[in-house]
Amino acid sequence: SNGRIPPSSPVITMRLPNQHLAALYNTNLLDYSSREAKRVLEYLMKGRGLSKRTLRKYGVGRATKQHPLDKTSQPSESITFPCFKPALNENSNTRTNYVISRIKVQPLEQHAHWYIDPPDGPLGLFGYHTIPSGSKEIV
Repeated sequence: SNGRIPPSSPVITMRLPNQHLAALYNTNLLDYSSREAKRVLEYLMKGRGLSKRTLRKYGVGRATKQHPLDKTSQPSESITFPCFKPALNENSNTRTNYVISRIKVQPLEQHAHWYIDPPDGPLGLFGYHTIPSGSKEIV
């Protein structure tokens, strides 16, 4: 190396999921009384021991999705887990809000066939939006 700093790398823009649609998944789970919604909600509450309050707080939702790698399958009821990342305030470079960066989609019947949507989105953390500002550790 000649000790020179290489030119800056080009900025890569990563896709984010549709924020409105991602928020709607939580509504589809908690605020609708369809047979499908009741089935997913029953699994999460009775089978996994989660309360409606916890599901709402973490944004867990329900969607009817087709696995992107299996175009021959029928869309199926799925649980959605949003991953959040801080949205920076451009003026002060501080975190002021959060955006959903990716969504883990887990079919209700085939838990092992989960996938991330979008697959090339920026990294995020499930529950990031619940971490108190100024925290030094996540356990």
